[in-house]
Amino acid sequence: MINVENSVILRVYINLQPFTPMDYTTILENIKSARKEKNKSQREIAEALGITQTQYSKLESGESAMTIPQLLSVSSALEVEIMNLFGNFLDEGLLEKNKQLLSEHRKIAVGIADIIKKAL
Repeated sequence: MINVENSVILRVYINLQPFTPMDYTTILENIKSARKEKNKSQREIAEALGITQTQYSKLESGESAMTIPQLLSVSSALEVEIMNLFGNFLDEGLLEKNKQLLSEHRKIAVGIADIIKKAL
């Protein structure tokens, strides 16, 4: 299951600090490493995302761009906190400075998640 708090932090972070190609490469390397540590195949992760193994391979290699929802789904399929996939380039000071903003976004995200759960 996707951790709402981390997905909100991820979205706020992405909006505040754009990634460089090096950052994206780090994320992809961390995904591949986590997948191997969990002894999961690309096919297993692809099935969790509802795509083919070939499509997933292109995402993991960087040949195709991974969307935020796909990144969140990969994190969930690997049972890894989303922030762990970001490695050590996260600016903790930036996250701390925006604590109030994150808190508000968290409340909104939880509210949306509750509405979705009720609708299902």
